[in-house]
Amino acid sequence: MNDDSYKIEKLKNTYLDIAPYVWGIAFIWTVVLAISLFWNLHLIKERDIENAIIQAQIAYSKDVIYRRWNTSHKGVYVPVTDKTPPNPYLAHIPERDITTPSGKKLTLMNPAYMTRQVLEMTEEVFGLKGHITSLNPIRKENKADLWETKALEKFEEGVTEVSSVEVIDGEEYLRLMRPLKVEKGCLTCHAQQGYKVGDIRGGISVSVPLAKIKILSTKYIYNLSIIHIILWFVGIVGIAWSKSKLEKSEWKREQVEETLEKAYEEVEHRVEARTRELENSYQDLYQEGLNREKAQVELKNLNEHLEQKISERTKDLRLSNDQLSDSLKALKEDEEAGKMIQFSLLPREVKTINGFTFHRFLQPSMFVSGDFLDYFELNSRYTGFYIADVAGHGVSSAFVTVLLKTLFSNYIHYFKNENDNTILNPQQLMSKLNVEFMQRKLDKHVAVFYGIFDNEKNSMIYTNAGQFPHPYLIVDGKETSLTTKGVPLGLFDFAHYNNFELDLPETFKMVFFSDGILEIIPQKLLRDKELFLKTLVTKKDVSVSTIIEATHLKEKEHFPDDITIMIIDRIK
Repeated sequence: MNDDSYKIEKLKNTYLDIAPYVWGIAFIWTVVLAISLFWNLHLIKERDIENAIIQAQIAYSKDVIYRRWNTSHKGVYVPVTDKTPPNPYLAHIPERDITTPSGKKLTLMNPAYMTRQVLEMTEEVFGLKGHITSLNPIRKENKADLWETKALEKFEEGVTEVSSVEVIDGEEYLRLMRPLKVEKGCLTCHAQQGYKVGDIRGGISVSVPLAKIKILSTKYIYNLSIIHIILWFVGIVGIAWSKSKLEKSEWKREQVEETLEKAYEEVEHRVEARTRELENSYQDLYQEGLNREKAQVELKNLNEHLEQKISERTKDLRLSNDQLSDSLKALKEDEEAGKMIQFSLLPREVKTINGFTFHRFLQPSMFVSGDFLDYFELNSRYTGFYIADVAGHGVSSAFVTVLLKTLFSNYIHYFKNENDNTILNPQQLMSKLNVEFMQRKLDKHVAVFYGIFDNEKNSMIYTNAGQFPHPYLIVDGKETSLTTKGVPLGLFDFAHYNNFELDLPETFKMVFFSDGILEIIPQKLLRDKELFLKTLVTKKDVSVSTIIEATHLKEKEHFPDDITIMIIDRIK
C-alpha cells in the first residue's frame, strides 16, 4: 500500500469514528425539538379548553340570573303564540291563563319554560347548546342524557361543577354542568314533587363548540411548527458543518504529525552529521557558529513579522469594535426617536376641560410604552377620556397604541364634522373598535376604560373593556371602586359591552391605574395590593406626585411593566 492509499484509509477510519457521535447528537436535537413542539401544542389545547370553560361558565351564570329574575316575579305573563302555547305542567295554577281588558290572551311563563326557550334561541344564534334537566323532570323532554345523568349523580355527592370534552353529532364540544338548587319561588311549580328550599332539583348543562376556538389557535400552531422546523434545520446544518470542520481538522493534525516525524528524523540526521563535522574540524565548528548567528537573525525577522501581524489584527478588532459601538448608538437614537414620537401623541400632563382637571403620569418599561391615555373636549357639554393597556410592552405594543389613538381621532372627527354620535356611546364605540382589532388580526388585545362627562346632566357614561385595577371615585375622603367588567378589545369577536351611568357629585376625584402599578407594590397577594391602593387614594390631597412618592417610582431604574396613573378632579 503506497503513502496516498494509507492516508485515504486513515481518513475513512476517522470518519467512521466520528459518525456515531454526530448521528447521536442529531437524534438528540430532533427528540428535544419534538418534545418542545408537542408540549407547546399540549399547552395550546389546554388553553382552548380553558377558554371554552370560561364561555360555558358565563353562559351558565347568565341563565341562572334571568331564571332568578323570573322566579322573583313568580313567573311572567306573555302573549299566547304558536311557539308559546299554555304550559300544560302549570295547569294546577288557577291563573295560568288570563285575558286582558282588550281581549288579548296571556299565559304564565315559569322559569323553566322561559329558560328552555332562551336556550333554544342561544343555540340558533351562537351555536351554544343548553339544556335544563333533572333526575326527576316534570317535562319528559327535559330528561337527562347519559353524561348529564352522571353529572347529576355527582351533584348529589357534593360536586359543584362537572366539565369534559365530548363528541356531539360528530363535533367536539366542551360540556359543563352546574346544579340548580330549589329556591322559595321554585316551590310554586315543584312543591308537589316533595322538594324543599336548598335541595338540588337538577342542573343546567352548557355545550360550547370547540371548532371556533380551535380556529383562533390554528395560526399559533402553524407559526410554532414553522419555528420548530427552522430550528431543527438550522441545528442539523450546524451539526453537519461541525462534522465537516472536525474531519478537516483531524486530517490536518495527521499531516502535521507526519511533517513533525519527518522533521525529527531530519534533525537527528543533521545532528549526527554535525557531530562528525565537529570531531573532524574546528573550522566546521566556526562555520556552525556562523550558521547559528544566521538562524538568530532569521528568528528575529520572524518575530518582527509576527508582531506586525498582531498589530494589524489589533487594528482590525478596534475598527470592528468602533463599528459595533456606532450601530448600538444608532439603535438607541432610533428608540429615543420612537419614544419622542409616541409621547408627542399624549395630552398635556395637566389640562382643564369644561371644569374637569386631568393629571397624568406614564412610565414605560422600555423606550416606548404599551400603555396610553387621552382626554379631549368634544364640545362645551361633553368631555371624553380613556386609559388603555396593550398586552405586552415594547415596540409592537406601542404601534397598537398609535392605532388606538388614530381610531379615537377618527370618531371624534365624525362627531364634529359628520353628525356621527358613536363617540358619545361608550358601549357602541367599544364594539366597533373590537371589530376593527379582530379584522386587523394584530395578535394583540387591548384593555380600555372609556368615559364621557355630560355637563348638562352632571353625569358620566362609561364602559370597561377589561381594564384593571378598577378606577376609584373619591368623595369627601371615601372611595368607591367602579367594579365593572368586560372583555379586552381584539380577544373575542362575540364580545359584548355595556354602558354604565354615574351621577357626579359637586366635587370629586377619580384615580386610574394600569396593571403595571401592581408589579412594583411590595405586597404579595392581590387583595393586599388593592388594599394598599385604596389606602393611598383616600389620603388627603392625593395627587400624581404623592402616588409617585409613596410607590418610590423615581428611585427605580428598571420596570417589569409599563405604569400609567391618571387623576381627574372637579373642585368647586
